[in-house]
Amino acid sequence: MEVLNRRYGDTRARLRAAFERSIIVNDCLLYPGEDGKYTTIRNEHGKPETLHRISYRFNKGDIPKDKIVRHTCDHTRCWRPSHLILGTHLSNAQDKMERGRDIVCIGENHKLSKLTDDQVDEIRRLAPTMMRKDLAAKFGVSYDTMYTIVTYKTRRKRAND
Repeated sequence: MEVLNRRYGDTRARLRAAFERSIIVNDCLLYPGEDGKYTTIRNEHGKPETLHRISYRFNKGDIPKDKIVRHTCDHTRCWRPSHLILGTHLSNAQDKMERGRDIVCIGENHKLSKLTDDQVDEIRRLAPTMMRKDLAAKFGVSYDTMYTIVTYKTRRKRAND
C-alpha cells in the first residue's frame, strides 16, 4: 500500500488540488474542462475514477454496485458533495425527462447530418427510378449512406415530427 501511495499520492491531496483548480458557479463546484464531460482523476488504487464519484465516497460513504452517483444540479463537472445523490439509471433517466434534458437531435438537426429532411424525402422519391450509386453522387454522400436512407435504416423521422 505504501508503494501505491508514493506512486499515486493521497486521494485527499488530489481532491484538495482539484478544489484549488475548481471554480464556483451557481453554487456548483466545477472542475475546469469541457461541458458535458466528466472529470477523471486517479483514485487511491491508482485507477481512473470520475471526480464526482470520488467526492461522494470521501464525503458520504460507499457507493453500492447497483447505484450510480447523480447530480441534483444537472452539471456533469460539478463535484460538490451536497449536489450528489445516489440513484439508479432509471431514476437518472426519469430526472432527465422531467427536467427537459432528454432532447435528442434527429434528422437534419443532428450535428453530423449531411442531408436535409427535404433531400432525404427526394432521395426516397427518386430511389425506384435511379441507381443508388447515382443518387449518392448526386447528393454527395457515400453509397452506404444512400443504402441506409433508402432502406429506412436511418433517417426514419424528420427533425420536426
